[in-house]
Amino acid sequence: MMLSSSGKIIVNNKARDNATDCNFCGGNSYGSIVNIWGVGEISRTPNAHGPRASFQFKKRQAGYGMTMRRSLILVFLAGSVIFFPAKSYSENIDPCDNGSQCAYGENTGWINFEPNVGGPNVGATVTDCNLTGFIWGQNVGWINLGPNDDDPNTGVHNDGTGLLWGLAWGENVGWINFNPQPPGDANHYGVTIDHDGNFDGWAWGENIGWIHFQSASPRVPYKVQTSWITSCLVDFGDLGRFCEYWLDAGLDLLGDFDDSGDVGFLDYCTVADLWLELCPVGWPLH
Repeated sequence: MMLSSSGKIIVNNKARDNATDCNFCGGNSYGSIVNIWGVGEISRTPNAHGPRASFQFKKRQAGYGMTMRRSLILVFLAGSVIFFPAKSYSENIDPCDNGSQCAYGENTGWINFEPNVGGPNVGATVTDCNLTGFIWGQNVGWINLGPNDDDPNTGVHNDGTGLLWGLAWGENVGWINFNPQPPGDANHYGVTIDHDGNFDGWAWGENIGWIHFQSASPRVPYKVQTSWITSCLVDFGDLGRFCEYWLDAGLDLLGDFDDSGDVGFLDYCTVADLWLELCPVGWPLH
């Protein structure tokens, strides 16, 4: 591993951009072998806990003696500092370190939610209330997920169940809507986070078109995943809110789960079936 004059990391004779290489975002964990002079090969071997969890040493030859063993320890400790620096940011994307960090747009290319660059607010952080941090677009540059303190209507928000809404901003692309609603179309296209932390859905940029957050295509699969999942449970608070609408009739009632135009026994069965389970994405009684 070395740093080339162009600012790219060379691993196994293959250059990767320090910050933005997303060509591998659709794949699984990657292993690599790094040669350290005097030590031999250190093999990064992915396993169930991610690519950083398992290391294998292959010493070049035996018989180095005590002095050489001490040298190996010193070199290894130095190498640990070189090859595994601590992240200086607190994003919570790609918790399994398997490349689950990129969305894709036809007009933007890869959009990386965990850029390999240290610094404050680099990478996305998901909380119960919002998304914050800067993400990197392969062809469009930096995109800010966080709200503008002077305009509470900006920024990407989380309703606490994984239903996202609001606006991100990129200097080169303008506003990006995480809960777009095409006129006359009742379908939901916005971005959601399921109970496994997987993003899904579409965001819309007025100047760049659609951005998709997950694809299971065997040719180029990709997704964005976070360690955040909802802490919302269907409980007595939801039951109390449901009872406020009991036997009411009308349009868009929060407790009318079967769209029958009133809140009745079948709607109560929905609450009972979900009792003490994680709230579904967009749970209206939350």
